[in-house]
Order: sequence, then C-alpha cells, then structure tokens
Amino acid sequence: MPNESVVAFLDSPISPSGTALVRVLGFDGVNFDQVLIVFPSQGTPSLVYRSGAPAIGLPQGIEVSSIVSGLRANGLDQLVVIAGLDGPGVSSALNNDKALVATDVLGRLVLLAREGDLFDANDDPAINDPRTIAGIQIDGLGGPIINNAGQVAFIHEFTDGSEGAFVAQIPVPLTLCAADFDADGDVDLGDFGVFGGAFGSIAGDTNFLAVADIDCDNDVDLGDFGRFGAEFGRTDCLP
Repeated sequence: MPNESVVAFLDSPISPSGTALVRVLGFDGVNFDQVLIVFPSQGTPSLVYRSGAPAIGLPQGIEVSSIVSGLRANGLDQLVVIAGLDGPGVSSALNNDKALVATDVLGRLVLLAREGDLFDANDDPAINDPRTIAGIQIDGLGGPIINNAGQVAFIHEFTDGSEGAFVAQIPVPLTLCAADFDADGDVDLGDFGVFGGAFGSIAGDTNFLAVADIDCDNDVDLGDFGRFGAEFGRTDCLP
C-alpha cells in the first residue's frame, strides 16, 4: 500500500494453515479503499484484492467497490470473498452489484458467481432450471465454506423468491508440464517418442535434447525418466 495510510483493521481471520487474511481500510489522502492482504505463516505478504481494481471476469469498466463479506480460506490458502461492484450498468437496484470471488491454487482470482446472472438451480444435467441470482451469501452456512478440494459452499437467493445452498468448484488452472515436449497441452506417446530419442545422451551428443534433461544435470537418464513418468498422461498442461 504505497503512499497510503491504514485507517482501520476491519477483520483478520486465520486460515487452517496459519495464514492471516487481513482486511484493512486505507486512505491515500483523497479516497478510502479496502485492501485484502495475505500474511502467510512463512514468506512475504501479498496484496490479493483492493477496491478500485478491475473486477475479475466482468466487462471492462466494472471495478471492485468493497470487500463485503466472507473472507474464508482453506488449508491451501485459497480464499473466497463476496466483493461489491461498481461501474457502468451496476447498481443495487438492479441486483447485480455483488460477486462471489475466489483464488485458485496459483493464487489467481476467479469469478464464481455474480448477482444478476442466470444460474442453473438443478444439478441434474438433464434438467435445465435457470433462475436469476438476486443475492449471494456465504456467512449463513454452518461448517467450512471452502475445503481443500477447492469446493465453495454458498447460498443463492433468486428473483422468484426461492433460494438454495449450492457448491461450486474453483477451476483448476492449467500448469506448465516439463515433459510436454511438443507443447500440445498433454504428456502422451508423442512426448515419449521425443524422450526416447534423447534417452542415454549427454550434453554434446547429437541426439541430446535440453528439454528432455528435465533435472538439468547435462544428461538424459533414469532420473529424467522418473520425472517424465510422473507427468505421463497429464492433459492439463499449458501449451
């Protein structure tokens, strides 16, 4: 929070891993804003969310106005909050000024739900039951709000007067795979062929491939094969 003074500490729950989730009210000399900072039990504090920032997953111009409620975390320090929104076409009268936001396992913000959006209230894939979200709650539920599998429990109130408790899965991000040699998003037989062609080589050999030297020790040996085998079959690689 450069050039900004802390006016008040609003809340600071502790995650199961011992990380402090600190929500503060800051003042930069002109505006007040809310800032969410994560203080891990080990490591460097990081700013996760603040009012005035662009709202993740929403049209350009819509910003975070406040951190309304929630502020929960699982044992992996994935967070979930309800954020207030501001911007073009956003108002409490239209029931579209709040969003349910979480962080994935890489700490990146993702949008789970927003007031005013359609939501399928029936979990049977054969039955489509779209209802418009009028309100989002997570404080009224007993037990954990977010578990270590990245599942978030919440309550939706709908414009037809109905409501229900639901569970959403935080999307699992694509990750880098050291063994995706052909950069096609998976580790399969194509990559095995590339690895096999370099197996047994050392730096300087005509068939040596630096990418197949996964452990970076200037040869392609059983150590690299073990690491290749650990990733074989993955389909969640960044291409």
